[in-house]
Parts: sequence; C-alpha cells; structure tokens
Amino acid sequence: MQPRILGLVDNTHPAAAQSHSAEKLIVGLHAIGFLGDTTQEAADDFYPGYAHTLTEISKERGWSPATRAQFDAPARTHRGAADRRC
Repeated sequence: MQPRILGLVDNTHPAAAQSHSAEKLIVGLHAIGFLGDTTQEAADDFYPGYAHTLTEISKERGWSPATRAQFDAPARTHRGAADRRC
C-alpha cells in the first residue's frame, strides 16, 4: 500500500475502532483509470467530462468551476492524478 494511503488508514483506524470491532474493519480503495496512447491524449479526452461533472458539483457546493490548469497540475509529478506511474 502506498505510504500516503497507509497514512490515511493509520489516522482513521483508531477512531473507527472505538465504535467497531477492530478485527472487522476493512479498508477499501477505489480509483478510476483512463488510458490513451499518450498521457496528453488521455488527459485531453478525459478532461471535458471531468470538468463538466466537477463544475456541476462545484455549483452545488459554492466552489469555483473546474479549470484545466487545476486538472493538469498533478500531472507534473510522478504521483499526480493524471499520470500514475507509481
């Protein structure tokens, strides 16, 4: 398990164990994947639907609309949302 995920589990598990049997606590991890011939092609294909959905959610919650710059920012690292090589 990746260190950043393990950290979330380590932080959450003690609180959950206060109201649930520690032996029955289960960790689930859900992640979407989207493939293209290149990282850029995958990002270009995926972004319109992502932006639409996130912008609709943002309206409901009073947030700013999604921007391409925000979407692209994590891809500049090897652990970014649009470029998972870890």
